[in-house]
Amino acid sequence: FFFGSSMSLDPSSNCFKSADEARVSHYAVHWVVDFQTHVLRGHCDYTCVPRDGIPPTQVVLDTSGLTIHGVFVLQDSVECTAAYSWDEVTYPALGQGLRIPLPDFAGQAVVRVKYSTSSEASALQWLTLAQTKSGKHPFLFSQCEAIHARSMV
Repeated sequence: FFFGSSMSLDPSSNCFKSADEARVSHYAVHWVVDFQTHVLRGHCDYTCVPRDGIPPTQVVLDTSGLTIHGVFVLQDSVECTAAYSWDEVTYPALGQGLRIPLPDFAGQAVVRVKYSTSSEASALQWLTLAQTKSGKHPFLFSQCEAIHARSMV
């Protein structure tokens, strides 16, 4: 997935960009997989660091079809509710930027986004029992190439 705040003027870019944003160095996902509704529910922790030595004021995540249940900044492992907003424009193929203002921090900050995917997430493909070799268990796989990861992370 890509990070930014407004569509790049570079026609080869499929992401949102901004000079005042943090760079995500790591992320960790925690999901419950719901095979009945074809939805992932849970949260993602994004470790944010300054980009090119510039103190960041925000992190902006590319999203597509996610339902946000809450955004938090982790301080000493405690969830502190954070404000967030959506970019005004949603692009059919690219989705929408999720803007999260960041507090002043030294080194790194961790942002937790609690969310669920859409049952139509372009990165997720759900197989029924009948579609698997054993016929005993359903199967889920992801295809995050191109820009599809923004529909699940």
